[in-house]
Amino acid sequence: MNVATFLKIHKKAESRILRAFSIPSGEEAYRGKKISIDHTAIMNALEAVFLLSKALSIYDLKRREKRKRNIRQYSEDDLLSDILKAIDFRGYENIAKRPVREIREDPLSYLKPSPFVNEFLKEYTFTLSEPFERHSREIEETVRKGMYEGKAYLDIAEDLERVMGGYLNRADVIATTESTRAFSLGILDAGIESPVTDGFQFVSVMDNHTTEICSQRDHMIIPKDDADLLAENTPPLHPRCRSTLVPHTIYDPKRKALTREELGRIHNEYPEAIPVNRQVDRDVVKALISSRKMTPTFLVTEDIKRIVDKAKELSPEEYARQVLEVECDYRGIDESLAEEINEVLEELKEKYPQIWEQFGGVTSTQHSRAAWTEFFESRYPDASPRQIADVVGRQLRSVKPNVIAYTAPGFKKIVVKSSFWKNASEFQETLRDQFEKGWLCTNTPGGSIAHEFGHKVKYFLDDAGKKREFTSWVTRMREEKGVTLGDVSRYARDCGHDEAFAELFAGYTTGRKEEVFVLFGEWLKGVL
Repeated sequence: MNVATFLKIHKKAESRILRAFSIPSGEEAYRGKKISIDHTAIMNALEAVFLLSKALSIYDLKRREKRKRNIRQYSEDDLLSDILKAIDFRGYENIAKRPVREIREDPLSYLKPSPFVNEFLKEYTFTLSEPFERHSREIEETVRKGMYEGKAYLDIAEDLERVMGGYLNRADVIATTESTRAFSLGILDAGIESPVTDGFQFVSVMDNHTTEICSQRDHMIIPKDDADLLAENTPPLHPRCRSTLVPHTIYDPKRKALTREELGRIHNEYPEAIPVNRQVDRDVVKALISSRKMTPTFLVTEDIKRIVDKAKELSPEEYARQVLEVECDYRGIDESLAEEINEVLEELKEKYPQIWEQFGGVTSTQHSRAAWTEFFESRYPDASPRQIADVVGRQLRSVKPNVIAYTAPGFKKIVVKSSFWKNASEFQETLRDQFEKGWLCTNTPGGSIAHEFGHKVKYFLDDAGKKREFTSWVTRMREEKGVTLGDVSRYARDCGHDEAFAELFAGYTTGRKEEVFVLFGEWLKGVL
């Protein structure tokens, strides 16, 4: 199982958990609105992550048992897209294309809830909300203090905004950390019972947010039979931890296993690599390991059976049409990339409904003639068919070779360059190269779609008479924060404010945590 798979599941779970926290603004808090938490939604999200990571691990391990060293390469998206869309914290009714036959024919072998983990998540979910229980008292104290100091209503509301911001940050920490915990439990539950597993490899998401705690453990093999060592090194090892475990099998290349002596050496050399003392992690992992002998086989719940029974196969185009309610032409586009486009579009539709109303879907340069013909016909109603064909031809020929995707004011579609999007691995390598060189602020195909949708957000603001708002914000950030467009990407720095806006939007949408993207997100919420 790769890191990209882990991050896909993790991002979905984070989003769902965050939505379970309803945190009022400062003004709403002043008027008496309280924080509300949907414990059931959190518990369902965590259980879904557990089931997903467990199913993926079982699927991988079963293939290893059958094929030993001769493992045929397979796409994790086959399993991931099917189950993720099914248990995708939504309604179970929409399933992506390319289902995994093994899962459908034998769901009992893959989707196996654990009574121990279910009980733990049920109790643990309520403990997560304990820090929020004092928020009413904190609101009252803030209001009382403000009134005592003679502050105006708006000043008190501003104080409350800071208080609520602290709770929002806490909810964000919970979403990230607990998604990691549930994912780790699923992998452990699958790996411990497998006869081919001899340990677990620690895998860190290596970027500029990675801590020494995780980077020093990256790729270490933790023995399966050392319950204490495994419990102490199972993610999450700190708040916002995004590391994970991967089952290491007897068929994998032999590597030196982590020992307590080696761990002690790392801690001596890198004191910052000592994990935060989170006793609950060690307790639950050790209990999960020790309960293996006494935990009976647990039947699949009726909900899971219903997921499998009602599963439908939808092509990416059908999914866009039926679920996203937008027309997308994915001919000539790699199917995995088409599914990634749909995932990004689904998130954008939910977050920006006012822009979505003016959005007409995605097509490729190879099949964009019809969309451009419709556009120019509406723009020039008196033009002859020959004139329209001529201007459409010139438009299609004007696309530069290095363009990945593009759109235009008044044009409802996003057009992706066929030559790039037809091969997923080559395209992803191109994006990684441009990202590493600092040209782009994202390194995923989904980030490219977010960039183009960012242009549509900019068009929306321009049409609403807010054309100068972004320019003013850029100037203010430079003067007050010392933040420039060069902190975003070379593309943002060198290609004008329209591209800078799109780059910022892409970075913000894909979860970049640097100050410039966070500040942009806060500004965008206000201006929209």
